[in-house]
Amino acid sequence: MTRRRLYIFTRSLPLRTMRAISVVLQAMLLVISILLEASVAVIAVLAARQGRPYLYGLAFTFIAYVIYDLARFMAWPVEGPLLSGLFLLATVAALVAVWGLYRNPPGKSDASSHADRTR
Repeated sequence: MTRRRLYIFTRSLPLRTMRAISVVLQAMLLVISILLEASVAVIAVLAARQGRPYLYGLAFTFIAYVIYDLARFMAWPVEGPLLSGLFLLATVAALVAVWGLYRNPPGKSDASSHADRTR
């Protein structure tokens, strides 16, 4: 369907139908986002368990994103300052994780990183 035909088709739908379609699409995008964020958190935990503990910070960050999106999806009455505090903690955790990645690149062995720190 061309863009013009799509435009004509959507213009012919009642406003109530268009709003319903919009709500469904937003919900679908939110569910996809929650699934992707949860996947990143699980992978970060698995990577952290393999000897890179700073990646727990990345996992925490994405868990915070999942909580935020779940709160929106389920329409939980969560206050703004609570979510802002959660995002602040998530940002600090992400900063620690990225700093750990910077200091210990994946190709760098733990023995050589220990030797670098003791010099």
